[in-house]
Amino acid sequence: MLPDIYYWGDQPGWDFYATVTIGAVVLTPIVEELFWRGYVQTALSRVFGGFGRLLAQPLLFGAIHMRSFGGFVPVFVLGLITGTWRWRRRTLVPVILAHMVINVLSCTAQWPQWLDFMRIRVTTDYIGEMSQLAKPADYDPNADACIEYETALRLLVQMPRELNAVRGGYPADWSEATATGLLLGWAAHLQANRG
Repeated sequence: MLPDIYYWGDQPGWDFYATVTIGAVVLTPIVEELFWRGYVQTALSRVFGGFGRLLAQPLLFGAIHMRSFGGFVPVFVLGLITGTWRWRRRTLVPVILAHMVINVLSCTAQWPQWLDFMRIRVTTDYIGEMSQLAKPADYDPNADACIEYETALRLLVQMPRELNAVRGGYPADWSEATATGLLLGWAAHLQANRG
């Protein structure tokens, strides 16, 4: 687990990290093992056969869990060992228990960082300050570029009268006759102004 996944400026407290730990130690091993070693390995055995399924399942398992190549190898080896155990012993209970132990060790290693994260309190809005610093000196929040865009549109194309009549409404509010008339009028207008 990477610390940045579990860090926000408005840091959660004990309840969040306790929930993460319980989910990682109890729920995740059961769901992952039932899915990867139960369902995926069984499905791959129909496609690849004996040895192929033992390699295909940990390759997929490692690829899903990979954060770097150094992270791929241990996960691949774990998938290979647990997949072989499942294939030879036909049971998932020891595999699930081993996965739980690994996740307990991982969460135990993360708790010192999580305790530090719980102490961090952001007191400065750096994004707000950066936004203020990035504004020009003569910035006026009431100034809007809408007028410039409308002027540019008028200079580029003279708008048909029919479109001006319904311009303030939404196209979804137009009747079918209005929409058809506008499209035909716009097409005729463009055709006339093309030459």
